[in-house]
Amino acid sequence: MDNMEITLCSPPKGKEISINGAYVSFMASLLAKNISPATVIYYNSCFKVLDDFCDTKTTMCAEINETFVKNVKIKIMEKGVKDTSANSYLRGIRAMFYYFMNEEWINPPFKIKLLKGIKEVKETYTDDELTALLKKPDIKSCEFTEYRNWVIINYLLTTGNRTGTICELRVGDINLNTDNVKLRKTKNRQEQIIPINKSMRSILKEYITIAKGVEDDYLFCNKDGNKLTEDALKHAIHKYNKKRGVTIIMKTSDFVYICFAG
Repeated sequence: MDNMEITLCSPPKGKEISINGAYVSFMASLLAKNISPATVIYYNSCFKVLDDFCDTKTTMCAEINETFVKNVKIKIMEKGVKDTSANSYLRGIRAMFYYFMNEEWINPPFKIKLLKGIKEVKETYTDDELTALLKKPDIKSCEFTEYRNWVIINYLLTTGNRTGTICELRVGDINLNTDNVKLRKTKNRQEQIIPINKSMRSILKEYITIAKGVEDDYLFCNKDGNKLTEDALKHAIHKYNKKRGVTIIMKTSDFVYICFAG
């Protein structure tokens, strides 16, 4: 499903169209807006929920109503997922169905509500854990990767950038004269300029000097000087936390690993 091919299609004649056919049209409209590969994967995963619920090739959009959506919600909850995950699927399905309604393939239109659940309070790191994570390693004796990970931890605390954004950073994106960073990859896919404080400026200045990187080099590279993948970055932080005695690694979201307690 993640590799599902989406091809442009002509608008159907009349109001009869299958959920599968309508989804192809929905994705074609999004691809025309240059959505990211991650967004494609997300909507394909949401569509798979519908495909598990019914035969989307033979089930027509005209059959979709409030009862249909209610049964889809039940199907999702039967998976045993958390409310937050269930609502993530529902947001994608809702976006599809609203598109179908706009095309008048679902008629009459109706509102689709998310599940009401208890919001989980994300556990934060304690002061002792933060102290352990932020203790600077001995640059003369530690491996470069440990020092790099310490810099990344500080950078995360300062900026809250996502893993995808961090992996795309290059040395030339750090402006030590104006104390700011150019972000090449962001959630809305637009470049941004963000400020950094003097402490982070000093850390990055030292790090760039030690790493001996030039403008086009990736800022946080692997041992071979190549770009870090998001998975590699997550693994590196996971390993770093364990070494510092922080056994519960993920206390915030998949994108921000560190947050202030209190």
